[in-house]
Amino acid sequence: MRLLQLERVSKAFGGVRAVSDVTFDVQAGELIGVMGPNGSGETTLFNLIAGGLAPDSGRIRFRGADVSGWAPHRVARSGIARTFQLVRPFMGMSARDNVLVGGLYGRERRHRATAAADADRLLARVGLDGKAHVRAAQLTLIDRKRLELARFPSRPARSWPCSGPTAPARRRSSSAWPVSCAPAGAPSAWRRSPR
Repeated sequence: MRLLQLERVSKAFGGVRAVSDVTFDVQAGELIGVMGPNGSGETTLFNLIAGGLAPDSGRIRFRGADVSGWAPHRVARSGIARTFQLVRPFMGMSARDNVLVGGLYGRERRHRATAAADADRLLARVGLDGKAHVRAAQLTLIDRKRLELARFPSRPARSWPCSGPTAPARRRSSSAWPVSCAPAGAPSAWRRSPR
């Protein structure tokens, strides 16, 4: 099922085209990453998806609804949440407890056993299952970014645009996070199909 679809989305600031005719779609359960050198438009693209900016042209659809130009709070209510470049986990808590916070105290509070099982599943999905009991302060920066990704699905959202270095890091196996190449200076995308 198609969850998110971008069709020829563009955004310019004065004479500078930050995003130019971007087209892609995300199926339910799929992870998509956008990478590029500084200034190639990745953060602008995520701001367009999350409602921080309105596209100059093109369409952004989420679960079939055209969300192009919607205000950020309306986009969030539709089910899109986003991360930012700076990660801020609870440094004195374990990775598992960081993920549990959203499940136990967020909008959709769950029983502790259910939230704990979800936390373990999310940590495994981002490659932190072996570090569940490690305090966030002891994690490497890239593992903290993975932790940020595990924390977001505990919120009531269906899509999580991740800006800049918060986007999932490539795993050791090149087959786990295939990368497609783009022209120099343009963002490239990698895609991981649902399990």
